[in-house]
Amino acid sequence: YLNILKNVTYFFAQNRATKLLLEKHGVDQVSISGDTRFDRVAAIAKNKKELPLVKKFKADKKIMVVGSCWSEDIEVLLPFINASDMKFIIAPHEIEGGTISKLEKECMRDTIRYSKLEESTGDEDVLLVDNIGLLSSLYAYGEYAYVGGAFGAGLHNILEAATYGVPIFFGNKNYKKFNEAIELINLGGAVAIGSYTELRDQFTIFMEDTALQIAGQVNMDYVKDNTGATDKIFEYCQKLIKS
Repeated sequence: YLNILKNVTYFFAQNRATKLLLEKHGVDQVSISGDTRFDRVAAIAKNKKELPLVKKFKADKKIMVVGSCWSEDIEVLLPFINASDMKFIIAPHEIEGGTISKLEKECMRDTIRYSKLEESTGDEDVLLVDNIGLLSSLYAYGEYAYVGGAFGAGLHNILEAATYGVPIFFGNKNYKKFNEAIELINLGGAVAIGSYTELRDQFTIFMEDTALQIAGQVNMDYVKDNTGATDKIFEYCQKLIKS
């Protein structure tokens, strides 16, 4: 593979670490473009789907959107959900195999499936998303986000939540290979937690409106400040075509 890489005219690296890695292996025609994922999530937020039924479910309550959660995440979240007066939108990573039914049984608050939302009485506290493809738009309806995966194979995409300017929580086991997770923790926009009590205690920091707004703005600015990689790569390709 290294021989193939060395025959490529030019490379764009996501960040300084990947640039140094390429240079270590003798690939020296490299510049840092940034990460195109930032451009993608910024575009998603700009063109988000309007979901009137979700807006109606939200009403005047604050919401935590739980995205791509696994059973390990649910173990931590359930006591928090059951003790909270907030509303929740839960979008499991897997919707087959009885995942939704298990959540309905274990949740002590009134639940409704997204597929049944038109039949809502307006009294439900927890929306269980039993379809796919909506998560990136659902984050727009939350004041907080919890992103799953870090208690298992690896943290899912937190940029989809960050672009909407909400504080983010996730598990503390497997997130350190994701640069954005480290940086957002350091900036104060994200928190890694290991248990229900940690989630409960850390959440209280963001209950006050000023703290909530500051953390949200940090995350939104982080995405905004890192966009532009797609344009850099496209401009270079145009130069190649013209030369």
